[in-house]
Amino acid sequence: MLNGGDGSDLIVWNPYSLQQLLALKGEKGQGYADFVQCLRDRWQSSSSYYGSTCEEYKPRDQRLQRQGVQVLQLIARCRFNHMVKICKISSKNPNHYYLLNLHLQLLEIKSLLRNS
Repeated sequence: MLNGGDGSDLIVWNPYSLQQLLALKGEKGQGYADFVQCLRDRWQSSSSYYGSTCEEYKPRDQRLQRQGVQVLQLIARCRFNHMVKICKISSKNPNHYYLLNLHLQLLEIKSLLRNS
C-alpha cells in the first residue's frame, strides 16, 4: 500500500521484483542507475546531462502509470520494506524501528552531502 499525493491510501498491484523495477527504462537511458546519474551530473557543464531535467531518464511503466503510481515510489517502498524485514530478523530489540528510522535519515544526509 502506498500513499497518494493527497495522503489517501493507494492499493497497488506490483508485478515486479526490486531488480525488475530498477531495470525499467525511461525514454532514454538503461534504467534507474542512469536516472540517478543524470540527477547527480546535470549541474556539471562537462556532463552530457548538463541542463537536463532528467525527466526523460525517469523509469516508467504503463501498468503502474495506469494505477497512478510512479516506478520511483515503488522502488522506495521496496527498499523500505527490505530494511524493515532485515531489522525484524536481525534484532529482538523493541527500538529497532527507531534505529531503522535513524539509519535511513543518516543515509539520506550522506546522499545529500555527496551530491552537494
